[in-house]
Amino acid sequence: MKQKQKQKQTDPVEVVDEVDNTDYKGKKIQVALAKAREKITYISRDSRNDHFKFDYASGDNMLAACRKVLADCELQIHLKDVEHEEIAGRFVQKCLFFMIHIESGEATPYSFSCPVVGNADDKAAFGCNTGIWKYFLRGLLMLPM
Repeated sequence: MKQKQKQKQTDPVEVVDEVDNTDYKGKKIQVALAKAREKITYISRDSRNDHFKFDYASGDNMLAACRKVLADCELQIHLKDVEHEEIAGRFVQKCLFFMIHIESGEATPYSFSCPVVGNADDKAAFGCNTGIWKYFLRGLLMLPM
């Protein structure tokens, strides 16, 4: 890695003129993720919560839009596993994901957890799974609410 040029000691921000990342593993997957974030900046709000009176992007709309952008950038997200546990008396679902760069095979693991709302039955768990996918992708691609 090349030498860093520092500002004054009192300045908490470090300025780096040039960085050589040739030894950084996972470079292609991070570049592809940056391109995906550049391509998608907004998901249209296609649904309405009439009770609380606000519009929102449905899970289906979020998945469709993100899947296309990720595929265009040679990225795939795979759901590896789903775990359940009880935390402070609440049933929590944790999804384990892998983001894979298609060309290089580089992979990065991620996880996202969410409390299961309602009974701990299959309908509540699958609803939670949809929410996890939606909010995981929103965070991954840095999309606004």
